[in-house]
Amino acid sequence: MAKPKITIIGLGVIGASLGLGLQREPGNFEVVGHDKDAENTARTRQLKAVQRTDWNLHNAVEGAELILLNLSLSELEETLPHIREDLRPETLLFAITNVMQPTIELATKHLSPETHFVVGHPILTGIGAPLTARADLFDEVTFGIAPGDHTDPSAVQLASD
Repeated sequence: MAKPKITIIGLGVIGASLGLGLQREPGNFEVVGHDKDAENTARTRQLKAVQRTDWNLHNAVEGAELILLNLSLSELEETLPHIREDLRPETLLFAITNVMQPTIELATKHLSPETHFVVGHPILTGIGAPLTARADLFDEVTFGIAPGDHTDPSAVQLASD
């Protein structure tokens, strides 16, 4: 049986830190990364923040149970319609952003009502230096989260966990 798949789209500091954080947790899952920027992809592979990367967006999300989106609003606007048909009914899309309501509006516009969508905003305080990718970036960090209009409560709980 295949391992559950977690895909991270957007491998900048936040995406790489999410991958590093996931890698330190024991679990029988695969972490796949995708980014259009080859430098982000190479840096993330070098950090071992993901187990593999996939240049093809459709391949990267195919079969994923959890997709972490670390994208700007314009990138979300472009990406969500492309992956809509690739999503399984039980897949959770969790967008990490600093603008929650516009992100929910994009999800409502571009995704099926059956899609489980949650947006989260990490409140990173006390950071004096430029951010770098690290496994503990989100330790003890408060996340504001909000579900999409039709998101199942169990998906919100998974995002919260």
